[in-house]
Amino acid sequence: MIKHHIKMRADKNIQFRLMNTLIKERLFAQGTKITESPQQLEIQYHCHVLYMTVIRKSSFQRFEFTQDIIYQCGNHKNSIMSVEQLIDILRDSFSIKISTKLSKELIHSRDCLIESYKHFEHRHDVITQSMTFARLPEALNFFTWLQHLADNGVTQDLMYSESLVTEGLALHPLEKMKLPMSIEAVKKYTAEFEKTIHLPIMLVHQDKIKTATINNDSQFILNQVIPQYRSKLKRYIEPLGLKLDRYRVMIVHPWQYKHVIAKYFESWVSESWLLPTPLTIEAKATESFKTLDLIHQPYQVEVSVDVQDIHSIRRDCFITMEDTPKITQILQHIFKDDSDLEVTCKPFVSHVKSDVEHSSQLACSVNQKPAIFEPGSTIASSSLVNTNPVDQHTVIDSYLEWLGNAVTQESVIHFISSYSDTLLTPLINAIQDYGVALDASMQNIIVHLGNDYQMKFIFRDINGISIHMPTLCQQFSDLRLTHHDIYSASIEEVVANLQRTVIQYHLAELVHHFTQYEGITEHGLYGIVQQVIYTAIDDTRPHADILKKVFFGAKVKDHSSFQQYLYPELAREKCIEFDNPLESEV
Repeated sequence: MIKHHIKMRADKNIQFRLMNTLIKERLFAQGTKITESPQQLEIQYHCHVLYMTVIRKSSFQRFEFTQDIIYQCGNHKNSIMSVEQLIDILRDSFSIKISTKLSKELIHSRDCLIESYKHFEHRHDVITQSMTFARLPEALNFFTWLQHLADNGVTQDLMYSESLVTEGLALHPLEKMKLPMSIEAVKKYTAEFEKTIHLPIMLVHQDKIKTATINNDSQFILNQVIPQYRSKLKRYIEPLGLKLDRYRVMIVHPWQYKHVIAKYFESWVSESWLLPTPLTIEAKATESFKTLDLIHQPYQVEVSVDVQDIHSIRRDCFITMEDTPKITQILQHIFKDDSDLEVTCKPFVSHVKSDVEHSSQLACSVNQKPAIFEPGSTIASSSLVNTNPVDQHTVIDSYLEWLGNAVTQESVIHFISSYSDTLLTPLINAIQDYGVALDASMQNIIVHLGNDYQMKFIFRDINGISIHMPTLCQQFSDLRLTHHDIYSASIEEVVANLQRTVIQYHLAELVHHFTQYEGITEHGLYGIVQQVIYTAIDDTRPHADILKKVFFGAKVKDHSSFQQYLYPELAREKCIEFDNPLESEV
C-alpha cells in the first residue's frame, strides 16, 4: 500500500518539473502569455489560465513551486491533482503536443519516483532502528555514519552515495523514466535500491567483435578483470569442441540478456558466434544504471541496455567509443600534475561487428574504479543536493556540520570558494593549454570531501568531451582519432560546453540549494565563482579572450533537451538563451 503523502509528493514533483521545463525551454504554444510575480506564476493561453505558487526563483529559469497548480477557464477554477490531469489540460487547453508515448513516459517517471521515495523512507526507518539497537546517538551526522560503515566493512562511501541520488536531475520530468522496464525491474537494477546484480558472462567469437585497448590486449576482460574465471570458462567451452582463445569475454546486463540478446542474436547463438555461459559476476548499479560497479574488483563496466532514459540520448555510442582508451591516456597526461583532479581511465571498449543498431545492443567497456585513499569521504557529486536517510539533512549541509560548522554565510562562502577553485582552475588550464573541455556536470563527477574543506575530483567518463583539435594537436602532433568529428568543435563551442556543464549543470545546483538560507544570495555566490574563473584565466596563454567572452558575457546558451520528446521529428535541438549570472565587464 503506497502511503498517500509519498504518492502526492512524487506526483507534484513531476508536475512541477514538467511545468518548469516547458517554461525554461519556451515550449508553450505561440500566443501564450506568462506573467511572473514574486509569489505567483500565471500562464494564459486564450481563455485558459494556470496559476502556480512560487517559493523562489533562481538563475537559468529555475523555479521552486509549492501547493496545487490551479486551472481556470472562465469562472470555473479547480486544483490539478495528478500528472494525468495536468497532461490532459496541457494537451487540450494549451496546445502542447504531448503524445500518448510521452504521456506514458511521464507517468512511468512519476511511478518510479514513488518507488524511490518509498525505499528512502524504508532506509531511514531501518537506520533509526539499527542506531537504537547499537545505542548510537539519534543525531548522528551522515558523514560520521559513512565512516562508521566503511570502518566496519559494510559498504564503500562512494557506492552508498550513488544510492542517494533519489531526485536525479532536479528539473527533468523524465529523469526517472526507464521504459520499457517494468517497475519491478527498475527496483532490481537501479542504484537507489542497492541490490546486488548478477551480470551474465558471454563469449563472442574473435571474428565477430571489435575491441580497443590501451595495451593492445583484446582479451583484456579475461586477463585483467576476471582472470579467476579462466579455468571455469575453459571447462565450459571445451566439451563444445571450441577453444577459449578464439573467443572474447562480453559482460552483459541481465535485463538486456533476457529481453534483447535472444531477440537480435538468436542466429549467432545457433552458429556458435555467441555463446551464453552459466557464469555471472556480481555488481551494483551506479547513478548511471548502465555503469555497474564490480564487487571486490578494481573495475566498473558500462554495458548496453536497450532502455530509454534521458542519459541514453547522447551523441556517443559504443561504436564511436573506440577512441576512448587513447583519449583517456591523453587526459591522464593533461592532468598528471594536478593532484586534485583526475579522469577515470577507460582501458577497454568492445562491441560486436554487426549493423549499427545491433552493434550497440551488445557492447561493453571497462573503467578503472574511482577511488581516493585519503581521510574523508568520496561521494557522487549529485548526492550533495539530495537528502540522506541518516540525519535527514541534505548531504552538503551534513558535510558542513561534520566540519563543525553550521550552515552559515561564512561556511557556505568557504565551501563555494574551495569547491569552485579546485574544480574550475584545472579545467580552464586544460582549455588554454590543450583545447579540451570535459563534461563537468554533477552526474559525471565524484568528489572527495576531506577535513577543513579539502577537496579532490574524479571525472567518471569522457563521453561528453569536446576538443579543439588544432590546439590539442600542437601538444600531440601524432594524434589520430578514428571518430575525431564526434569530439571536434570550435574553440568557442569547447568553452561553451564547459560553461554549460560546470556552471548550469553543476555549480548552479549548489548555488540554488544554498540561497534558500537567510543571508546567502545568488549575487554573492556567483561573485565568488566569477572571481575564481577570472583568476584562473591567464591572459598570456591561448583562448583567454574566448573564455572571458563565454563565461562573462551577457547571455549563455543551453539546449532544449525536452523538445525532442515533444517533437521527435525535429532533427536538431533548439538553442535557448539565459541571462548570465556571471556577467562582468572584463
